Amino acid sequence: MALKHGAVKYMEVSALRNEGVAELFSEKMATGNDIDIKCVVVGNYEAGKTCALITLTTDFQLDWGPELYVPTVMHDFKKRGELDNTPLCVEFWDTKGLEEYSRLRPLAYPDSHVFLLFFDITDNKDSFEEMFSFWWSEIRRFSSDVPIILVGSKIDLRYNGLVTISTVEGEAMAKKIGAAKYMEISSLLDKGLTELFEAVASIGYHYKRKKTARMTKTKCNVL
Repeated sequence: MALKHGAVKYMEVSALRNEGVAELFSEKMATGNDIDIKCVVVGNYEAGKTCALITLTTDFQLDWGPELYVPTVMHDFKKRGELDNTPLCVEFWDTKGLEEYSRLRPLAYPDSHVFLLFFDITDNKDSFEEMFSFWWSEIRRFSSDVPIILVGSKIDLRYNGLVTISTVEGEAMAKKIGAAKYMEISSLLDKGLTELFEAVASIGYHYKRKKTARMTKTKCNVL
């Protein structure tokens, strides 16, 4: 059937038994020759990750409402751009935020160049503290030095009379987890998303260059 439809390869997986999943993601990266920057997107349940990525990577404008939730297990979005006249493609790996996916989610982490760590600015203080207690710990357990951009989402709700995480608090958390940058966005207003893409492209690109140079130096020392 794979040959009939011109597929590159046929593979079988079981997420329940964790069989073939790592090979699937490795194959995905190997066959995607045009991928330049890999950005893994993580954060709490309903933090606005998927809505932000759809708005960022497509021209299709949806009416994002507070009742809209886009469920995700693992999905990727691509966006092309330029950095210093260098064409590049950022692939965003959107992941599920629920704790029961903690075994599956890290399979997306290898070979990443930058992480986006999302939180909803209307989160309570306990959920917000999970940026450090849960998410920072998970990221650093699997990716010791990949840069993190902390993102406060749904800032359009800040002026609706709701109690929200302030910009100062967001910046303090970014400093606490050693994030490369703190940014705030609104998918509803399409605010801050262009700047977010530019930050991902720049930070991811420079990390990739540094990593490549480090690997090249190591090979030379071995030789």
